[in-house]
Amino acid sequence: MNGKDRMVQMSKKWLTDSLFELMEEKPYQDITVTMITNHAQLSRRTFYRYFKDKNTLLLNYREQIWNQYFEIIKTKIKASKKLSYNLIINTVFGFLWEHRDRMRILIQQDLFLSLFIPKTSEMLFIYDHFNMPWHIHGNRDQIVAVLDFVIGGYFNVAKRWLMEKHPKDPGQLAVTLSKAIFKLNQNK
Repeated sequence: MNGKDRMVQMSKKWLTDSLFELMEEKPYQDITVTMITNHAQLSRRTFYRYFKDKNTLLLNYREQIWNQYFEIIKTKIKASKKLSYNLIINTVFGFLWEHRDRMRILIQQDLFLSLFIPKTSEMLFIYDHFNMPWHIHGNRDQIVAVLDFVIGGYFNVAKRWLMEKHPKDPGQLAVTLSKAIFKLNQNK
């Protein structure tokens, strides 16, 4: 990465950091681009060079987080071809735990689910790499509906868990959910 690319990345990082720091103090809807740029000590011109508005800045953060998560999953797929449910669920909750400070801010701002649930359709590639009791062999729309149902549940669990005063270890939570899922399958 050359100096210019590095500066672009740093400017985007500073703007994102600024947005999250401001969201710790005030509601997202009350934060302006001017507040973000002043806090980041960057010009509005710099902001608008990279982002249309504060929403696209937040969406850029979502893309970065999803890309990091998908890279982890792709690495695990390459390593083992078929993924176990426990590996997937431990990866999800471990990843969220690593990013818990910002996830908590998004939850407090009521932005967590709206930012992450719409990406469900991008989880299709994972669906093909592990087998679970709820899997169906249907068309894309049917599979997306199943993923929306399952992932929506997981992210609601994650939302509650991340906001607990003394949250369980991510591995413990994964074990609890695994037991429940497999028990449901036994009762069919």
